[in-house]
Amino acid sequence: MRTTDWLRPGAFCRRLAVLAIALLLTGCGEVTKPVPLRIGTNVWPGYEPLFLARDLGLLDPKRVQMIEYVSASQAMRAFRSGAVDAGTLTLDEVLRAHQEGVGQSIVLVMDYSSGADVVIGRKGLSDIRELKGLRIGFEKSALGAYVLSRVLELAELKIDDVQTVNLELNEHERALKGGEVDAVVTFEPRRSRLVAEGYPVIFDSTRIPGEIVDTLSVQTGYAARHPRDIRYVIEAWYGALDYMQQHPEDAMRRMSKRLGLAPEQTREVFNGVHILGHAENLKALTGPSPTLMPLIERLSGVMKDYGLIKAQVTGQHLLDADLLTRLYTRD
Repeated sequence: MRTTDWLRPGAFCRRLAVLAIALLLTGCGEVTKPVPLRIGTNVWPGYEPLFLARDLGLLDPKRVQMIEYVSASQAMRAFRSGAVDAGTLTLDEVLRAHQEGVGQSIVLVMDYSSGADVVIGRKGLSDIRELKGLRIGFEKSALGAYVLSRVLELAELKIDDVQTVNLELNEHERALKGGEVDAVVTFEPRRSRLVAEGYPVIFDSTRIPGEIVDTLSVQTGYAARHPRDIRYVIEAWYGALDYMQQHPEDAMRRMSKRLGLAPEQTREVFNGVHILGHAENLKALTGPSPTLMPLIERLSGVMKDYGLIKAQVTGQHLLDADLLTRLYTRD
């Protein structure tokens, strides 16, 4: 081809069209490049198997991106805004997001708190009934509000009987140690660190069994488009749980780094968390009578009574039977 051929109108237009198509195809390739599943989370022992899975190479960072926030409130805001595709959320946070119009599906029940969520008081306090008139720090927009409501009920106190201080999770230890509050609604690993320094636990989640549930929840749109990615995460979760059973010492050593605890403390922390395996998740989420259904309805009833949500929620709104069947049916 001679250089002057480009100057001929027909040839120039044809070549321009070819160039435009080539550029368009290149651009399309960039747009359709696989984007990692973004999971928003914060530090809590029941979420650690996900990080253990990543550490073991079971979760490819190019396929799944764990986005860590300093508090549950931040993680919740990211999920509500769509900044992440999935979130590790307590069940009460799921109910709140649902009431705010966030379409979501619970795809994994990660754990039940069995002592790891607490109210820790200043030194000298010994009972929740002593909280009357005192300053209590908690995360107002997260689990803390629900726990505080239940603590006050058990103490036969009303919200007007105490002074509430809204604190993000990363402020709990500093505020209690600095005397800014008299008690704080918090959870592991901060519980272990504060107890080690002599601060008393005046309430823990064993007094409200089954009410604090941690889930992996996925935005509805993402779940519909990428069920394979969700299943990939779930299978990595079970792989990490298997590793914890087969190699407990190494698993605790690996997880202790993120928790900021010694391996021995990490082992103790997990005594306050009941982590669900495959069989328990099947019962909780699938079948004709998922065991999570009545818990959702009971919890939403309590939250409605305390003004934390406007209307009661049923399990059908949060458990997508078709999606869960695809995720939990073995090929």
